[in-house]
Amino acid sequence: MPITRSDLSHDEHADISVQILSRRPASGSKRAYWFDTEDVAGNKIPVLVWEKHRGLAEHISTGEKARLRDFKVKSWPEQETQLHTVSNSSVEPVERRKTRILHVSDSHLGYHLRPTSGGKMMPWHDEVDCQARFRDVIVAAFENDVDAVVHTGDVFDHAVCDEDLDLLEYGVKILASEGIPFFYVLGNHDREKGRARLRKLSNAGLAYPLEEALQGQSIGDVTLYGLDNRDANWWRNPDIRFTPNDTRYSVLCLHQTVSPPYSKDSPDCTLDTILNSVASRLSPDLLLLGDLHGPFSDSDASVPVYYSGPTARISYQYEDADPRANLFEFDGKPHHITIRL
Repeated sequence: MPITRSDLSHDEHADISVQILSRRPASGSKRAYWFDTEDVAGNKIPVLVWEKHRGLAEHISTGEKARLRDFKVKSWPEQETQLHTVSNSSVEPVERRKTRILHVSDSHLGYHLRPTSGGKMMPWHDEVDCQARFRDVIVAAFENDVDAVVHTGDVFDHAVCDEDLDLLEYGVKILASEGIPFFYVLGNHDREKGRARLRKLSNAGLAYPLEEALQGQSIGDVTLYGLDNRDANWWRNPDIRFTPNDTRYSVLCLHQTVSPPYSKDSPDCTLDTILNSVASRLSPDLLLLGDLHGPFSDSDASVPVYYSGPTARISYQYEDADPRANLFEFDGKPHHITIRL
C-alpha cells in the first residue's frame, strides 16, 4: 500500500510519493522554499527545503509527481504534518504523463449561411461542411488522448443558426464528460450570438475563455494565456498584463495575423511586438495562432509559431489541402504533429 500522511510519525525519516502543487519562497532564516504537495490520498503535506539544500528544489517541478526520499517528518499534536529536507534527502521524478494539447482554429460554424453573391464563397462551397469537420475535431481529441482542446478563434462565422450553436455545445459537453477542457479566444468573426453561447458554456464551467484569465489556465505542466482578437491599431501600443504561473511551459494563444511567419499584405503585428509586450511578465515557449486560413508556421523562430489553418476547406489555400489540426506533446521542446481532419 502506498504511504500517506497518516502513516508518518514525528521525527522519523520517510519516503513518500507526492504531487507537487505549488512553490513559494520561504520566510525565515536559512529557509529556501515551501512546496505545497499532496499524497496519493489527496492529503496536503507542506514540504520545506532548507537553504543549505536549495539544489534539491531544481528537481521538484510544479505539476509533477515526485518520490521524496529520506525527508524528516515534523508532526506535532493539533498541527499540520510537514516534511523537511536533511543532508541525505533526495528527489526522484515519477514518470509523468506528457501533456498533449490539440490546437484548432477558424471552424466558422455557420459558413453555410454566407451569401453566395460578390465572390465571397469558394467555388467548392457545396462541398464544405464545417459542422462535419467540427465533429472530426471532437473525434481527433479522443483518438489522440489529449488533455485539452485549444481553439484560437472564429469558432463561428458571421451568422449562425441554432444547429451550429447546439453542435458546439454538444461537442464541448462531450469533451467535458471525458475530462477534456475546451479553451478558446474570440476571433473577428465571432459575433454576439456565438459569443452568447460561448459565455453560457463558460458560466457552466464547460468552456474556458483565455482572455479572462490573466494568470493563465493550467493543464498538466502547461499554462495557457490568451487574448481575443485586436485590431492593428491596438498592437501599436499593446497593454498586456499577464501574471506568470509556476509551470514548466507557457503557451500564448491569439487570433491575429503575425509576421513572421505571415509575410503578405499588412499583418496586425510582428512577432517581436508580441514578445516584447509580454517580456516583463511572460516568456512563452510557443505561440498558437488563428485568423489565417492556411497552416503557416515557423518552428525555428525565437519562439515557435503555429497556425493550424481552418478546420474546413473555406479558403483558396485549402483548395487542394485537407483540413487539419495541430497536436502538441510537451516533453522537453514541444513536439508538433499535424492531424488530418
